Amino acid sequence: MAAASVRDNKAQNRFELDVEGAVAFANYRLAPGAVIITHTETPRALRGRGIASELVQGALQLIRADRLKVVAGCGFVMDITCASIRSLGILWGDTPSLSSPRKRRESGDPYAVTLVIGNVS
Repeated sequence: MAAASVRDNKAQNRFELDVEGAVAFANYRLAPGAVIITHTETPRALRGRGIASELVQGALQLIRADRLKVVAGCGFVMDITCASIRSLGILWGDTPSLSSPRKRRESGDPYAVTLVIGNVS
């Protein structure tokens, strides 16, 4: 399954991925210059197969193409984006260290990590 099949359903503010007649999705909110991914959901029958990872990777690529920032407002999205730093050329902003994103999330601040996608001038 290719991440290119992820689509942005702007009417429902979510990224979607069709798999075997079901839809995995990632809800988001728009902010000035940024997309806040708030929740991901994969149908129970599709869990454990990497579908949510494919969905988030595809969403990050779409957001990158639009030259917007990503705010990881969901623990799963944070974990995926941390793993994607090298492969997508993601640069960190608003975060003092790469070593503590989970600790910042566990502090209770759901928006503790802001990821900047693409080139930063």
